Amino acid sequence: MYTLDELSAFSETKTSKLQIASVAAYKALLTYIAGEKDEAIAQERKITYSSPYISPRFDFEMMGSLVMEKAGRVWIRTVTGVIAVDPSDIKYQVAKN
Repeated sequence: MYTLDELSAFSETKTSKLQIASVAAYKALLTYIAGEKDEAIAQERKITYSSPYISPRFDFEMMGSLVMEKAGRVWIRTVTGVIAVDPSDIKYQVAKN
């Protein structure tokens, strides 16, 4: 994550690299979602998680499911959608039944 001050001081080159990385991340996410099946969603492990990236103002556990861990990202399904998060920005554990 970057602070607002860091983002505002980006060079044109660094801004361009961030834009390219963002487009690639969204493409991967949309490609996955377009191809997923209901059966696969039903098999996802239920988790509890906390993340300053997803909820920067509040530190509390939320419920979701673990889609996968791939390419240096933890993909989780929340009530609002699927998010791919850097592992350093999320803590999760398999939910107890």
